[in-house]
Amino acid sequence: MTTNTAELYKNSLRAEMMQIERRHRLLEQQRLQRNTNLDKHRKIIQNLRLHQQNFHRPNYQRRAYRNVLQFSEWMHERPDDLENWFVLPCPKGVRCLLVAEGGRTEAIGKWGNLLLTFQSMLPGGSTGEGNHRGDTTIIDAFFDKEEGHFIAIDVLAYGNQDFMNCDCEFRFYWLNTKIQEDNLGKGTKRKFPIKSVPYASFQDPLAVDELLGRFPAFPGNKPKLDGLLFYHKESLYKSGKTPLVLWLFPFMVPEVLNLHSVHEAYMSQKPSHYEGYKQYIAEFDAKQAKKVDQRTQRREQRKSTKMDCQDESQSTSKESEEKPEEEEIETRDKIDQEMFLLECEIEDTLDKSMQ
Repeated sequence: MTTNTAELYKNSLRAEMMQIERRHRLLEQQRLQRNTNLDKHRKIIQNLRLHQQNFHRPNYQRRAYRNVLQFSEWMHERPDDLENWFVLPCPKGVRCLLVAEGGRTEAIGKWGNLLLTFQSMLPGGSTGEGNHRGDTTIIDAFFDKEEGHFIAIDVLAYGNQDFMNCDCEFRFYWLNTKIQEDNLGKGTKRKFPIKSVPYASFQDPLAVDELLGRFPAFPGNKPKLDGLLFYHKESLYKSGKTPLVLWLFPFMVPEVLNLHSVHEAYMSQKPSHYEGYKQYIAEFDAKQAKKVDQRTQRREQRKSTKMDCQDESQSTSKESEEKPEEEEIETRDKIDQEMFLLECEIEDTLDKSMQ
């Protein structure tokens, strides 16, 4: 084990000892600060609405989407209140926010990049008859590029109702109910259906065993299973990483939770070098940290190259050398979206009447 990996392994052990304490403290803070949280969440929703109302302009507000999605932590130990948790299969796909308002729907990546603009059956998401364009709907989802559909895992707002201050148990119930009631799984003429994800409560061991033992996790194995997410039932939607949403790969479940109902097809995915979940987490995090360092170095190199180019072009007048920032952002958005659609082999769904 390298020095870097050994240090991360120690950090993993410390995180294991602290995770329960942080989780209980966060739950208590949520109970005591529900009004404060409500005000904070309203501001987030207002900012997203402001973005949609000004979609004809380049969107500076879109950058703020980077700070909205909720992310999981590793499950470092079996929760002491496991009966208060849900488990759900996490699909492989592009993580995004679905934001519907003003007669259109935008899929926005976790880095704030615009992925798709299309018409949906979400409240506020289309110009069709019966769809209230003044509504706002925001859903946490994954986009399956191969099948061209979204898998919804959580809801922040639905038809002008804010759910960020509602506990996870209610959010899940509402989201799955509305997906069925509004026939979102059928999509529209412009494709992109929105489907729900199955989940089970640890209060019902048989339901958990059935979910863990199901193969494939999604019909036709499309999309493929990436891992397992665990949500505390009382958790509010919290932007960023939270100890109230945890993550495991399926082959870790028997060791961490002492449950042996995981389908053998997923257990067979255990790496040949696997020596336990703690070491695996440490090595996995070390690889991720190395990737982050490499990306940082590449960004610094690009910045350095850009500065060199700017120095060489100082003789050009300021008016001619500086492209207006708004035009630059708009061009970049269009290029990003076109590249994403080409990679997905999906035709551009942008409604020409809205360009």
